[in-house]
Amino acid sequence: MSLTKVSYSMVTGAPFNVADYGASPSASAAVNQAAIQAAINAAVAVGGGIIQFGHGIYQHTTTINMGVGVTLKGMGRFATTLLSSHTGAGVKMTSPINGSTAVFTNVEDLLIKNTNPSNVDGGYVDVAGTFVRMERIGIEGFKHNLILDQTELADFTDVDFEIPLTSWVWLVNDASYTPTALSGFTNRIGFHHCQFNGITASVFDDGGYVHAFNDCNFNGGGNHIRAAAVIGLKISGGEYESASSTNFSFHSTTWQGASVGICINVDIGGGAVIVPTVGQTCIDFVALGPSAVTIGNVYLGNTVNTKISNVANVGALTIVGPVINAGGGPTISGSAAYMQNLMESGASLYFAPISATAVLNNVLFQDSATGKLSFKDSSGVVNALY
Repeated sequence: MSLTKVSYSMVTGAPFNVADYGASPSASAAVNQAAIQAAINAAVAVGGGIIQFGHGIYQHTTTINMGVGVTLKGMGRFATTLLSSHTGAGVKMTSPINGSTAVFTNVEDLLIKNTNPSNVDGGYVDVAGTFVRMERIGIEGFKHNLILDQTELADFTDVDFEIPLTSWVWLVNDASYTPTALSGFTNRIGFHHCQFNGITASVFDDGGYVHAFNDCNFNGGGNHIRAAAVIGLKISGGEYESASSTNFSFHSTTWQGASVGICINVDIGGGAVIVPTVGQTCIDFVALGPSAVTIGNVYLGNTVNTKISNVANVGALTIVGPVINAGGGPTISGSAAYMQNLMESGASLYFAPISATAVLNNVLFQDSATGKLSFKDSSGVVNALY
């Protein structure tokens, strides 16, 4: 009795296994490129599907073009690798700009890696797509490991962003990546339980609505998060350690210098542990303006420098306890500052010396033990307000 080998592609509803199209760890990069793209095109032709990779390293020659409704799925972060050495994007999904296309794309259980030190693009790039998901994957070695340009409703869970050339993530909100792209489309982006490792890398958040970093870990890097023009930015929980510059830095320009405006409605807390390199600042409001900023339930440590600087640029700042100031040094720089509508409740913090030219409007401090309102400067002088 003879048996006939049945491939996955013969089974209705089965994943599109790249092996059935000729891809394998032992195949050439050119063969793998063609096979992977053929599997994706076949899935798109029937309305989408899972592109299944086996164990091993799949070398390919150029950008893999993603399709609507497609899931790229490997055998695990350390089991399946898509490896390239070109200067372009690793995997890219492109939709019509200045609109919203429901792409429903997913990447799961694999590593996207590049070895070219002259790479100029992203490991995974989405342009104008809605419903973008990644889980349990790694991206490594690209100029920007992840580029989201006019992306909406995107979530990244248990993603390992490793040693990019410039940034872990670039959230684009203008025409910097796609010519003629308008602002205001990069909305509802969430990073959950992600790891960010690198020497000088940053998250460049150039604006949009509702961006969240929940329970992530940042290790090394320049600015952990450099933000401008974000309306609704939430940084909750997680550990932020050993930044070579400020952990969180707020601007009115993109990382490339284009003027885009200030952040509005910023919430930093949820038990976040912020531990900068000695001599660096935890939070720097380089340019923020009259916006709603809340800082609370955070640990600020490991530096004798001011932990929260340029408070003069914040129009409405609320500090809620506990904010633990460890490592010495003032919590907030306030020399010659203009501070308005600042209320601190039960937090262990104090200002740098306030000069006679400082303007303080509606600045209230409440002692959680006594309930009294007072002001305390770095010299230890308490000025009771009542």
